[in-house]
Amino acid sequence: MADFKTHFIGGAFVAGVGAVALRASDVAQVEEAAGYFAVGVVGGLLPDLDLGSSVPVQIARRLSAIVATLLVVLAFADSLSMLELALIGVGSYTLAQVSFEMLDRFTVHRGLIHSLPATAIAGLATGALATYGFDATPLMSWFYASFMSLGFFTHLVLDEIYSVNLLGTRFKRSFGTAITLGDRKNLAGTFVAYFLAFALWVVQPSSTTFWAAVTTESTYTTILQNLTP
Repeated sequence: MADFKTHFIGGAFVAGVGAVALRASDVAQVEEAAGYFAVGVVGGLLPDLDLGSSVPVQIARRLSAIVATLLVVLAFADSLSMLELALIGVGSYTLAQVSFEMLDRFTVHRGLIHSLPATAIAGLATGALATYGFDATPLMSWFYASFMSLGFFTHLVLDEIYSVNLLGTRFKRSFGTAITLGDRKNLAGTFVAYFLAFALWVVQPSSTTFWAAVTTESTYTTILQNLTP
């Protein structure tokens, strides 16, 4: 499989191209494009969060727990006291750490997390969080969801690419384990994953403005006009 550095660069490249394209087409403001880019980079690293023995993953877990805690605290900053915010912060960080421990206990690397339903869950959960946690517009929520899924899927593609021995033109034993429709050894978990993806899809905001932005001809015309000086 690809290493941490490769996944970071791959996620950053794909998310960067997408974010720049949205900014160049005036679909997103600078701060919005920066947010989409950051989410895409996180998505590019997310599938390896089940690899708890890796030092880079341990660092990424701590950083993600801190960022998640900060976001939760900021979401309630206007309505709660400092003491209440502190308690929520401690609780959120503890919950994140417990979640990682449960992840190590009940998952195996390149299992259910390295799958298409997991890709959908990551994106749709991000969209739901943006909508209900941070009052993002439907357009922004769908772009957050899309960039998370794009980064996540890029990770899976890179793992599959690294499963091919190009010099010997043969497939490694790991080929076909990065992009799957589920885990044949964990049918119950696979069923839950599809159910969760469907449930998250149901609670998403309207996608009308999103599809209008990504399918209108003027968006791509503007991008082409800005390709050269």
